[in-house]
Amino acid sequence: MHSIHTTHRLRGAVSARIIAPIAVVVGLLAYVAVAGSTGFCPTCQTIVSTVFGSGDDGTRSIAEQDLLPADADSIHSLVMSDVDGNPVHLSRFRGRPMIIDVWATWCAPCRSARKVLHGIAEEMAEHGEILSVSVDAGGAEVVRDFIDKHENGASRFVELISTDPAFTRVIRPYDRKPTIPKLIYVSADGRILDIEYGVPNPNWVLNRVKQMASADSRG
Repeated sequence: MHSIHTTHRLRGAVSARIIAPIAVVVGLLAYVAVAGSTGFCPTCQTIVSTVFGSGDDGTRSIAEQDLLPADADSIHSLVMSDVDGNPVHLSRFRGRPMIIDVWATWCAPCRSARKVLHGIAEEMAEHGEILSVSVDAGGAEVVRDFIDKHENGASRFVELISTDPAFTRVIRPYDRKPTIPKLIYVSADGRILDIEYGVPNPNWVLNRVKQMASADSRG
């Protein structure tokens, strides 16, 4: 009888040793799948695309090409959601340079960057648009709560939530660091000109936007 109990204990121990690593692997795969599909984790998204295929290999059927807009895979092709859940087509900003601030409410440098951009928002509005794209996992509710609490319920930016999975794909060729905050400089015709990282210098940003607007006006 003692030997039977001992055998059961050994089997249970062996099973636990086998199941525990499997559970860890399953949990990790689930995280990669979710984070990669939402675009929250660029590394995870790369893994998901590599394993399952993303359709971004540059090969599309003739029928698919016919259905694509002229500015497919450009910033103007994206559709985000605002903090009220309304769709925002970035094509509405065609014709003016854009600064896109990618941030999250939990990111301290992002908060500092927002303060800098708020300080030049009025002057920037004469030359371009400031869009703010949140990558918060909590979505619009988290962003609204932040604005209400820390910015007196008012923002000088076009507040957007990163709901379009194509966003990461469009900026990926220009994005050297999977970090935030980042500023994406976009020309009036939707071309990504540059991406900068960290808390920005207000004079530098303002001068760049003025130069972009001047270049666009010259054609």
